[in-house]
Amino acid sequence: MESHRAMPGIEVGDLGEKIGYSSVDNGFLSFEHYRIPRKALLARFMSITKTGDFKMKANPKIIYQIMVQTRLMIMFGAALNLSRASVVATRYAVCRRQFANVKGSTEERKLIDYQTHMDILAPNIAAGLCLNMAAREINEKIVKKSNKMIMEDDYKLLDVLHHFTSGLKALGGEMAYNGLDEMRQACGGAGFLTASGIASLWEDVAPYATYEGVNVVMF
Repeated sequence: MESHRAMPGIEVGDLGEKIGYSSVDNGFLSFEHYRIPRKALLARFMSITKTGDFKMKANPKIIYQIMVQTRLMIMFGAALNLSRASVVATRYAVCRRQFANVKGSTEERKLIDYQTHMDILAPNIAAGLCLNMAAREINEKIVKKSNKMIMEDDYKLLDVLHHFTSGLKALGGEMAYNGLDEMRQACGGAGFLTASGIASLWEDVAPYATYEGVNVVMF
């Protein structure tokens, strides 16, 4: 503990740089001929007896609750990042002018005046709002009720939540991933700059399609 070095037989390390989501470190931990006392195990829902038998302390379905909470957080994250990027892209569209095609004026038209540009912004603004409302509805109406039922050893709603959050996690993650890139492109070269803020947001939502269930499976 004084040197904070790993004990003999224990190896720890970092998995390396990622294309995004740098706020979270991903590492590894391995043990070689290293004995760990049973009382030191993380055994909230399961345990190992002195004879080496594996036992569950609770209903195995309780594991779904952790997945549900994480997938719900992904939905909120997808909504938040879509909304953030929408603000940047909309402000850019209001300020950026291109092509002098207004009759009787030499001033160029704002990007937001073009229907094709609004066709990019509007669906993504709506997607951010709808994802946020869906996540809130699930959290307020189903999650809280399910938590009370679990305390009474009733897991019926947890099954429903598992399916709901699986599908919506995949949908929300895909909408955020594609939507942020669309809005980045809508900002032209300025959107490609890290200063725009959209690029870093895209890096944060990129893992949504992978962790807590690959979207190909979740759909």
